[in-house]
Amino acid sequence: MIAEKIAPAANGGRWKKQTPIVSPAPRPAAMPRCAAWRTTYTAPPFIRSDRHYELATQIAELRGKLELELVALAGCDPIHGSRLLRDCGVTTDLYAAEDVRIIALAIDLAGERGIEKTAKVARLALRYFGYWDESDTRTFTRGPLWSDFSLSGLMNSRFYSPTMIRIYAEKLRKIAQRERIAAACERRALAALEGGMDAFAMLLLKKGVDDE
Repeated sequence: MIAEKIAPAANGGRWKKQTPIVSPAPRPAAMPRCAAWRTTYTAPPFIRSDRHYELATQIAELRGKLELELVALAGCDPIHGSRLLRDCGVTTDLYAAEDVRIIALAIDLAGERGIEKTAKVARLALRYFGYWDESDTRTFTRGPLWSDFSLSGLMNSRFYSPTMIRIYAEKLRKIAQRERIAAACERRALAALEGGMDAFAMLLLKKGVDDE
């Protein structure tokens, strides 16, 4: 290989003849061998991509924050909050986190009796289902183990806002719908892939394992 020109910036903007540079002859060991006709198969991108896991993690984090915000907004005024949640179509089975679902159920059942009765019902239910830690005195913790301090901090951390409850309820319903669609698509993808695993395919796979 002969380099006849160099960059203009290296010679004040003028082209210059360069001394021939001869590349050494390649060694035989460095030459690539002829590949076999059958290469190792790799999974398609929609199977081996990490994008699905990344999106699922982000959606789960967003859903957890929405559920806590919704429970906190409704819990600060459970009388009106419980009614508004029912009007927005938010049921307890919409919550993914078990501890938050228990608090939401307490708001739905005892919300008409005020914030103190609602907190007592939530405390009793959390203790019964094993989501209670009496020794925890922090007020900023948010599950999965609750205490008198953290539950009281949640119920008094927000001001009642019907607008924000409607916004969070709509976002939570849309996320739940998207997760149901994604789960259905995953089942269809698995069914499509499993459709190719007939008896002949299993025989080929077994034959390949035996040959190794």
